[in-house]
Order: sequence, then structure tokens, then C-alpha cells
Amino acid sequence: AVLGHVYPIYYNFKGGKGAGTLIGVIGIQFPLIIPYALLSWLVVIVLTGFVGLGTMISGVVMVLITYLYYPGGIISPFGFFSILMALFLIFTHRSNIHRMIQGKENLFKFSVSWYISFSLVQLFLLCNFYNIQLQFFII
Repeated sequence: AVLGHVYPIYYNFKGGKGAGTLIGVIGIQFPLIIPYALLSWLVVIVLTGFVGLGTMISGVVMVLITYLYYPGGIISPFGFFSILMALFLIFTHRSNIHRMIQGKENLFKFSVSWYISFSLVQLFLLCNFYNIQLQFFII
């Protein structure tokens, strides 16, 4: 799925960078990684403003969480998959790396509405992850 997203046949093999598709794949195979990856991604974006750097660091965190918590660790089929996908994320973000080194990479700008939107989405995802039902009251 990730390779098909990055190299789609119908778009002359020019697609995305694979991070979003990888989140979906990982969410099915080992959902424990998702909160750690999202948290690391957010922390890197807040500290640096670089979305691509956050994505690459999240790939490394994926390998670390696999090593720590997955049965068999990185010496398992999923462990090899996580290492391969982390390296592939770095490979697909090589243009971002060059722009960061040159100082030409765009920075993500935060706003108050972004923080409110992200907080609501994060609350929803965490509650779904831990099977907690939310009740909203309109006053």
C-alpha cells in the first residue's frame, strides 16, 4: 500500500511520501505505535516547525516502539518491516532534508484555531483508542 501511494502507476509513478498510508498500515498491524508516533511528530513540529523532520523522527520512533513492545522486537517480520519503512520514509523525504540543510524548507505556522482543532481531534482519537465514549453538551 505504501509503495503504491509513493509510486502510483496512473500518475507516472509520482505520488506522495507514504507517511499517511503508513499510519493506516501501522494502525492495523500494531496500533500501540500510533500515539507515540503522533506525539513525537507533534513535538518535533512544535519545536522546529519542520513537518518532514517530524515525519522522519516518527519513523524512527516506530522502530523504537517496535523494539520495546512488539513480541519478538525488531527480530520479527514486523520488526524488519518497521525498519524498512523508517528508512523508506527518510528516503522519500530526501528533498526535505536538502531544503532544511540549505535553509529553504517552509516552516509550519501555528495559530490559535489550529491548536483548538488539533486538541479536539487528539481528544477524539485518544478516546477512540482507549474505548472511552465522549458526550458533548451544548449549553
